[in-house]
Amino acid sequence: PAVYLVEPDATAASYFQALPRVVRGSLHLPGLRPPGAGLQGDSAFAEVMARVDAADPVRGRVEDFHEISDTFLTLAAIAPLLRGPTRITGIAHTRKQETDRVAGMAAELRRLGQDVIEEEDALTITPRPLRAGQTIETYGDHRFAMSFGILGCHDLHGNGQPWLSVRDPACCAKTF
Repeated sequence: PAVYLVEPDATAASYFQALPRVVRGSLHLPGLRPPGAGLQGDSAFAEVMARVDAADPVRGRVEDFHEISDTFLTLAAIAPLLRGPTRITGIAHTRKQETDRVAGMAAELRRLGQDVIEEEDALTITPRPLRAGQTIETYGDHRFAMSFGILGCHDLHGNGQPWLSVRDPACCAKTF
């Protein structure tokens, strides 16, 4: 008999790391190793979240997601709630994953009323008032459903009522 320690899934943890920014709460993820201390590059998303609040609201933030591209959708989905523009670079290769994640994210953020500039390797999202009553397309991609599920936790109307729907949330079954 032996005991094998298995690291928590750093990519899956990214959704929960973004959640406190959305609901104005706090969260502790025991066992999640800090960036560089484990085997998973996506643990660096914690550093992205740490920089989010420190960004200059006029200049916004620029984040290179080339090494942690599975988590870019999480930051993009909550960008409408952040102060100033969010520029996400290093994501061209995500156009060839479950779906074209760059184009899909641009389309869904525009559906929510956001100002989005789409480039081959980048998205720039400038927050605008969120448009309620929209249904987010997942493109059969679990990362869309999870990322926009986090955004949907934002109490847009201040009454705790749902304001955002996600089409085909069951596409998350393979990861959640």
